[in-house]
Amino acid sequence: MHAGNLMALVANCHRSPKRIRPFQLADFLPSDLRAEVRRTSGIPLSTQNLRLLKPMFTRDA
Repeated sequence: MHAGNLMALVANCHRSPKRIRPFQLADFLPSDLRAEVRRTSGIPLSTQNLRLLKPMFTRDA
């Protein structure tokens, strides 16, 4: 899947600005893997997840 991410990155760098949407990983995968990637990609955001990230972006003096 790393190759698909790289292909999407390069395609987005060279795409026409008139194109409606950017390329995604699923655009460069075989059809049997597309549904799996769309189901498993990303982490659902919740208040619990965001609380874990907050200390990384705040400074305590």
